[in-house]
Amino acid sequence: VVGVSERSGRLSYLVCRFKSSMVAAVYVGGVELHCSTPEHAAGMVSVEVSMNRQQFSTDGVQYEYVEVSLYGVSPVSGPVRGGTLVTLSGVGLYGSESTGLYCMFGEWGVVEASYEGVGMLRCVSPDVHGSLSQGLVSVQVLNDDVLYMSSVAYWYEQEVVVSSIWPVSGLMSGGTLVAVYGSNLMSVGASVHCKFGGVSSLSRVGAGGMLHCSSPVGGVAGYVGVELSLNDQQSSVGQVLF
Repeated sequence: VVGVSERSGRLSYLVCRFKSSMVAAVYVGGVELHCSTPEHAAGMVSVEVSMNRQQFSTDGVQYEYVEVSLYGVSPVSGPVRGGTLVTLSGVGLYGSESTGLYCMFGEWGVVEASYEGVGMLRCVSPDVHGSLSQGLVSVQVLNDDVLYMSSVAYWYEQEVVVSSIWPVSGLMSGGTLVAVYGSNLMSVGASVHCKFGGVSSLSRVGAGGMLHCSSPVGGVAGYVGVELSLNDQQSSVGQVLF
């Protein structure tokens, strides 16, 4: 709050009033007070100050309460090493050059976010492998110093490792059912993508931690690398050839 009397520093009853709710204020210096907003429904309210909790200013300065609600995250998972470009969708999300937008992933990382239009933010998931092997975390939005309580769930996956495949060859017309062996395949479930030379194909998890992929149509005869991806962004460790 800017514009208070210089006498404010000598008074102990300083308050800010947001519509009808009063909160304590702290005199910072010059013509500035600091106060924390009380809870209120979305909308515009007038903000006034008082030095005695009785008489208040009558300047009618307006403050807007906004309701932020997150309802979507894409992709819904990524590796613990981070680096996944995550899109958050919601109501009341906005940004400008004058505001600092951030995403907070659980307790482990706050990263910068960019405003991508009405109801959409993007940020890159932080590396949490030193604190978390895998698991579900909440993602929230920070706008300057304000933490919005609404959150969405994001799943950190263990690194997927490909060790071998069978068979190791197939027709260029595609359609060969290929078993992919490795570690941490079961945790990714139906979200896993098989990639043959960068071309995605259908996949499903089978018994014993084995994943089945259908080879896509090949462009030219020859070897291609087979990889797995949790989210169609980052790829597995240990590429093998088909």
